[in-house]
Amino acid sequence: MINFALANQPSSSVQINAMTEEDIRHSLDLQIANWKSEPFYIKGPHTDIQIPLDYFQFDIDTTVSQFVNMHKRKWYELFLDKYSGTTSLIVSLDDRVDTLLDPYVYISKEDVKEQLIEHASVLKRSPLTIEENEVALRNMKRVAFGMEVIPNDVVQLGDLIQVLDEYTFHQGDVFSLLEFAEDENLTVDAYTLSFFASVLNTASLESSLAVLERHAQSTVVPYARPGIDVHIDKITPKDFKIYNTSEHPVVMKVKRSDNRLIVALHSFDEKNEYNFSLKEEVVPFKTIYRYSSELTGRQERVLREGSSGVHVTLFKTQQNGPFEQEERLGETFYAPINKIVEIAPDRGEAAEAEREQVEGNEGKESHEVDLDGEGQPLAPEGEKPLTDKAGRPVIQ
Repeated sequence: MINFALANQPSSSVQINAMTEEDIRHSLDLQIANWKSEPFYIKGPHTDIQIPLDYFQFDIDTTVSQFVNMHKRKWYELFLDKYSGTTSLIVSLDDRVDTLLDPYVYISKEDVKEQLIEHASVLKRSPLTIEENEVALRNMKRVAFGMEVIPNDVVQLGDLIQVLDEYTFHQGDVFSLLEFAEDENLTVDAYTLSFFASVLNTASLESSLAVLERHAQSTVVPYARPGIDVHIDKITPKDFKIYNTSEHPVVMKVKRSDNRLIVALHSFDEKNEYNFSLKEEVVPFKTIYRYSSELTGRQERVLREGSSGVHVTLFKTQQNGPFEQEERLGETFYAPINKIVEIAPDRGEAAEAEREQVEGNEGKESHEVDLDGEGQPLAPEGEKPLTDKAGRPVIQ
C-alpha cells in the first residue's frame, strides 16, 4: 500500500488501494479542506503571525500525476533506499506572503517561506516555530516611553515587571491588562495595576498603540498627569485595553530604576510619528459655610481647604511627513474640592455670603447649608434628608 504523507500521521494519510485518479483527487480535497478548517500560525519569541490559508496554493493535478507515475515504476525500484513509498503535496505560496512578512525584518523571509511549504505539503497542523535574528531585534529603536515615580502604596510591582518585560504587541492584537494578569496568575492589587497602566498609557500615546478601553480616576492622582491616568477595578470590572495599529511589532521593555518605573516601547522605523497634547480648563472651587454654636461674631474656622478641579481634553496627533492628523481621544473631568468654613450663627453677612455660594448649585435654596463638610446640605428642621452623602435615596 502506498500513501500520501499527510500530517505525518497514518490517520491523515490518503490510502491508495485500487483507487482511481478521481478518487485520489477527491480524498486529497477532503484532507486539504479539513486542514484549512483551523488557522495556521508562525510563532517566535517576538513573532505571532497568522497566515491566511488561501495563501497556500495546492496543485492537486500535478501531485496525483506524480504519484501515479511513481506507482507505475518497475517492481524492483520499490526496494531501493531512495524510494519512500510516500509522496508529499505540491504546494506554492501566494505573492501576498511576501507582503505579510515584510515588516518582520528580524526573520529570514526565504527560510520561512520554505518551511511554510514543507508544513503545508504534509498538512502539518502545529504552528511553524522560527528563529529570529537577535541582531536585528537589537536594532529596534525606542519610539516612546513613560516614566513616573513609584508611589509608596505600590508594593506588588516586581512580578508585573518580570512578566511584561519584552512583551510584544503584534499587529492587530488586543492587549487587556486584567486578562493578562489573570492568565499569568498574578496577585497584583488594583492600585498597582492602575499605576502601571497609567505609565503604559503615557507611552502608548506616542506610539502606534491605540487605546480601546480606559477609565479615569475620579480625582487627580500624584503619579500621572490629569487626562492620562488610568483606573483599574477588578470587580466592576474596569480594564485597560490597547492594540497595535502598525504593521510592525512593538516590543515593551519594563524596568525599575531607583524609585521610578520606566516603560519603553521599541519598534522598527515607522512612517508615522505620534505625539499627544492636553487642553486643560481649570474649574474653581466654591466656599461652603456651615454654622457652629462654638463661634460668635465674626469668628470663623476653616475645616477644609479647597482645591480647583480641572476639565481635560486629550488629543493624539499622527504625522507622516507634511501630513498631520489630530484625533480627540476623550475628555476627563476632575471635580473641585470645595472649601469648608465654619461661622457663627448670628453672622448675618456670612449667611448672605453662604446664600450666594449655594444658590444655583442644583437649584438648592439658601437654607440648605452643608453642615458636615462634605457638600451635603442639611434638611430643614423636622424633615429627613432626601438623599445620603452618596446621593442614594433615604427611606422616609
